[in-house]
Amino acid sequence: MYIYNPKRESKAHIVIPVLLLIIAAIAIASSGIGYIPPVAMQAIGFICASVAIYLIARYSLCDHSYEADPDNKVFNVRKRSGKKITLVAAIDYNHIIAVDKRDKEYSINKKYGKAFKVHNFCNNIFPTETYAIVCDVSGEDIALIIEADKTLLDILERR
Repeated sequence: MYIYNPKRESKAHIVIPVLLLIIAAIAIASSGIGYIPPVAMQAIGFICASVAIYLIARYSLCDHSYEADPDNKVFNVRKRSGKKITLVAAIDYNHIIAVDKRDKEYSINKKYGKAFKVHNFCNNIFPTETYAIVCDVSGEDIALIIEADKTLLDILERR
C-alpha cells in the first residue's frame, strides 16, 4: 500500500481568511458611516466572514491523504481533522476510467461529453499540479480532484 500526504505549498490557507476577516470587520464597523446603505456593508461583512470561516474549516483545519492499494485494487482518500480520520472516498480500480492531468484549458465535461459530480480533495487552495480521477461508479459519473506525486500516478495508471 502506498500512502501520499500532499504538503502545503504556501500560506494562502492562512493569509486569505485573515484578509477576509479584516475586510469583514471594516465593512461591519463602517456600516453606519458614509453614503453606502448599512445593510449593504453588513452583507459584505457577513459574506466575507462566511467565506473566511469556510476556508479555515476546509483548508486550515483538515488534511487529505491518498492511499493506493494495488493488492486490493482500491484507491482511498482519507480526511484528517485534528485526531479524527475519516474515509471520504473509496474507489475500486475497475471503476476508474482515466487519470487526467488538469491544466488551464482542461474541462472534464467537454472531454467526456457528460456532467460529472466533482469532489476536490486537494490540501492547497491554489495547487500547482492537480489530477482528475474520472470514475463511473454504479452509473454515476464522478471526478476526484487530487494532488499526486509520480509514484501515486504510476500506481493508478498501472491499475
